[in-house]
Amino acid sequence: MHQSFYTLKTLFTGDLLSLHVPITVNRFEHCNFEAAEVLVGFGLLLQATGGPTQTSDIAAVVPEGSQMKFKALAEEHGLK
Repeated sequence: MHQSFYTLKTLFTGDLLSLHVPITVNRFEHCNFEAAEVLVGFGLLLQATGGPTQTSDIAAVVPEGSQMKFKALAEEHGLK
């Protein structure tokens, strides 16, 4: 539900294509994010606002068991 409202908000402000990057989490309790998901989202935020970001720098703080998921999500969403 929140994603639908945010999509409309960014559409009406003209930011849909530049600021709206949906990262779908399909599991019980929609705010139950894993480290890889949060860090990819943070990296995308930095990238969208012109901040310095390198996937390898962000990956350094991802727990070892989440590295593969982080790399897959980063690639899927275009994190450089």
